[in-house]
Amino acid sequence: MIREYQLTIGDICGDRTGLRVKVEDVDIYDRVHFSVIEPSTIVMEEDDMEPEEMSYEETGEMSYAAFIHRFTRLGQGSALRRAA
Repeated sequence: MIREYQLTIGDICGDRTGLRVKVEDVDIYDRVHFSVIEPSTIVMEEDDMEPEEMSYEETGEMSYAAFIHRFTRLGQGSALRRAA
């Protein structure tokens, strides 16, 4: 299926709450697998922790359509590392 918005492995995406995720894979069943790289500000406020104190090893998956609806691409992971 040809799409207007094409995800690639390594893309960094975010939502309105501040959640940042990295695309790990898009499988043959149109499921996007991702890992959390920065929790949302809502989670940090509930936990009363500073971002550097938090250790996140969360992963998840959702349908391609749901992922595109929720997240906005912020950039490619490798490009963000070079800019830092």
